[in-house]
Amino acid sequence: MSIIDVSKWNGDINWSRVKASGVDSVIIRCQVSTRKTINTDTKFKKNIEGAIAAGLKVGMYAYSFSKTASGGIQEAEYAIKLAEPYKDSIYYPIFIDVEETSCAKTSKEVCTAFCKKIEEAGYNAGIYASASWWKDYLKGVNQWTRWVAQWGSKKPSNADIWQYSEKGKVNGISGNVDLDKVISYTPKPKPEPEPLKEYVDIAVPILKRGDKCSEVKTIQTILKEQGYSGKDGKTLEVDGSFGPNTEYALTAFQKKHEAQYKVKPEGICDKTTWKVLIYFV
Repeated sequence: MSIIDVSKWNGDINWSRVKASGVDSVIIRCQVSTRKTINTDTKFKKNIEGAIAAGLKVGMYAYSFSKTASGGIQEAEYAIKLAEPYKDSIYYPIFIDVEETSCAKTSKEVCTAFCKKIEEAGYNAGIYASASWWKDYLKGVNQWTRWVAQWGSKKPSNADIWQYSEKGKVNGISGNVDLDKVISYTPKPKPEPEPLKEYVDIAVPILKRGDKCSEVKTIQTILKEQGYSGKDGKTLEVDGSFGPNTEYALTAFQKKHEAQYKVKPEGICDKTTWKVLIYFV
């Protein structure tokens, strides 16, 4: 399995060419921590959407600067928010990348907190570090996927994924790119979708843009409580009028639950959408 890892430093990537070159997987940097802030990698959205569209299996990694468990949790929460739109497409773990020497002594604590939080959110979790870092600071941390950096031809003994070069050449990427090999990785099976709550089969109306009735208020109330906003970015108004803001919020709700509950993201409240809306009451 041919796998690479990328960040903003790899510039604009032609993912179709990358796929055609034989690469089938990529781990994408999603964020970078500094001493004071957590920032999204400026190429993350473009990279993950391009890689998924090209048919690559994807994972994510977060560059850590934390020295405490609470910092690791914050970094994990930030990564989870970035991952949410792509949850059904993420195959590899969300990794924490530890390599800042000032954070070395507490990296076991930080990595453990990060990985537990990632798993709580339903993702596979992993840790990236050099072979020497694993030996010196991460002894006994074996319950998550181990991504080990050791450049050269000698495979590290404890790696699930091995980063073996920083000077790879891949069509579609200008300059050097990190090369990796999957030694052993099997994603944890995703839980089966929870069954929808019992639904009384009543004659619910199919509602769409332009309709005005009390049932529209019901839709708006549920969407508002779930945190969906209108097309204007403002809190959804509960006025019983199915306008563009309600259509926008309903479509966003449908997109989120399309894979799990087979709703169509078309902004129309049909019988299936009613069932899913009622599930969240």
